[in-house]
Amino acid sequence: MLDATAHLGEDPILAPGWSEDDVDMLDGLARLSMEVARDIAREIHAHTLAVVEGKTAPRDPAEVVRTGLDFTRVAKTVRMTLVLKAKVLAGEEVEPPPRPAAS
Repeated sequence: MLDATAHLGEDPILAPGWSEDDVDMLDGLARLSMEVARDIAREIHAHTLAVVEGKTAPRDPAEVVRTGLDFTRVAKTVRMTLVLKAKVLAGEEVEPPPRPAAS
């Protein structure tokens, strides 16, 4: 899946301690988190439309706040994951992912 430098015709220079599999996991995490963010946004939109159409009552304010926090946290996860991926692909010094201890 790693293709950040495919247009250059050379292997990427990854940050020390990082592998292409690690970068693929970051990509997967960003994609999954983005899908969660989209699901939250779709759910908010659907509920708002139902309220406007008189099909349901507005949500409890505490639930609205929780949903907003959920969206904000997921959006931050997407941003932070993409920044980390970019740094790893640029070969910057970033802490490598944890590795299982040898037995």
